[in-house]
Amino acid sequence: MAVSGDSLSGVHCLVLRPAGQAAALTAHLRSLGASVTHFPTTEIRPLAPAPEQLAAVESADWLVFVSPNAADLGVRAIAAASRSIPAESRVAAVGA
Repeated sequence: MAVSGDSLSGVHCLVLRPAGQAAALTAHLRSLGASVTHFPTTEIRPLAPAPEQLAAVESADWLVFVSPNAADLGVRAIAAASRSIPAESRVAAVGA
């Protein structure tokens, strides 16, 4: 099937994003004319970092988060442990 221009009319998209994180993508695809099935294949759950891992944050040169979810949950874990990211530390993340 050929898709022309900005139309996805006649295209069926399978969205595998986790529950709670697919609404914007599915709405956008539908606005372009696609039919969409949301079938979450992953679940985002926080892990409990070891105390020594959280303590290491305060002397880290770099903190690297591998996804927006990792950044969100990581920063929450750091704050919950009453730790902080030093101003001189560099922070990198994949995604927005």
